Amino acid sequence: MAFAAEVDDHIYSGTKFAQEKNYKEAAREFETAVSMSPDHAQANLLAGLSLANTGEFDKAIRYSSKAVELEPTYAGYYNLGLIYSNQGTYDKAVQAYEQAVKLNPKSYQAWHQLGKVYATTLDFNKAIEAYQKAAELNPKFPDAYQGLGSAYYWSGNLTASLQQVDKLNKLKFGDKASELERWIKDKESKKKKSARRAVASAFGAPAKGGSASGGKQPK
Repeated sequence: MAFAAEVDDHIYSGTKFAQEKNYKEAAREFETAVSMSPDHAQANLLAGLSLANTGEFDKAIRYSSKAVELEPTYAGYYNLGLIYSNQGTYDKAVQAYEQAVKLNPKSYQAWHQLGKVYATTLDFNKAIEAYQKAAELNPKFPDAYQGLGSAYYWSGNLTASLQQVDKLNKLKFGDKASELERWIKDKESKKKKSARRAVASAFGAPAKGGSASGGKQPK
């Protein structure tokens, strides 16, 4: 009993440090708890969460993976998704977020993060589905509409992309709407410039004082 109480004391101390955003000390307390009780699911989970906040991602993955192995939880998989995303290991991030939404289907945050990863891997159809789910679960979550605007744009649906601007305006998220609209206009402008350069390259740009065919202008 005394041993278990000591483990709990370290978890309690670590939790206090985490609440103060002192994640380095929090991680130290949680790792001590794990060293005393390696199969303690909560201690592993909290160590992983704290280490992720200190940027020690490899150790965070190790503890978080152990935590979900011992006791599969939404928090454990969500944390793994964040870590893998930060590392650029997007296939594993997708797997982690998919597990997270299975355990907590009503988490609009997890659906949104899943959408971001799908978009990063250029799977825009799945990104749209995930963002739509996030918006359904929380209709006042502006990031879902911004994500939809981006995913629709890259999937080639400019009309649906612009509709997200209207939705954001109707929801009184003017700044977010303006941000998305500027982004769309910037992409469209760059697309037109790129098209003009491609045409010029293919057919030859008119030389100064000459015709498009390269000859002199008639007098």
